[in-house]
Amino acid sequence: MKRIFLPIILVICCVLSGCSHSQQNSSKTEIYIIPNSYFEFTGSEVDEAVESCLELGDDFCTTAKVIPDGMQLELTDEQLNNLVQRNDNFVDELVNQFTSSNNMYKCVLDDSYKKLTLYFDENLSSTIQVKTILGIASNYGMNYMLLNNATDWNVQIDILNCHNGKPVVSVNIPNEDISYGAKEWEESYND
Repeated sequence: MKRIFLPIILVICCVLSGCSHSQQNSSKTEIYIIPNSYFEFTGSEVDEAVESCLELGDDFCTTAKVIPDGMQLELTDEQLNNLVQRNDNFVDELVNQFTSSNNMYKCVLDDSYKKLTLYFDENLSSTIQVKTILGIASNYGMNYMLLNNATDWNVQIDILNCHNGKPVVSVNIPNEDISYGAKEWEESYND
């Protein structure tokens, strides 16, 4: 009886857990590499990112694994679109939180996922600044890599004074550090 019971349980488990997976596998998949430079910028670990991708399930990923260059994803077109949409939704949440804190604060997003322009002032808490800038930039970088199947990512970030539109800082991540303070804010108020 055990010999019959075990194969039946295995078949049921495979059918229940792998049904959508087998449908995903019938679609053409493509390999995407998320480079170590992305994980260095975000301060996250590659193995944790792989685990998180796999936990999202078959709607978002066929396979994910750690490779020497970073993380390798195998995705169908539908999974790719789901991941990009998930990242876009997160960016929308961050933008809404940011802009709702002050009606003068504004965020201009580029459709190519290459440029981010933020208008705010020195009164915005540093916690919200970091959360907004790094959250949007990292999701923009990810979407650029996914949509272009490219590992050479970067995002241009321009921070402008919301009172006069003058630049506070302009950086290109991950190539440059995001660094500004009281001096840059003061200079943005000068003629």
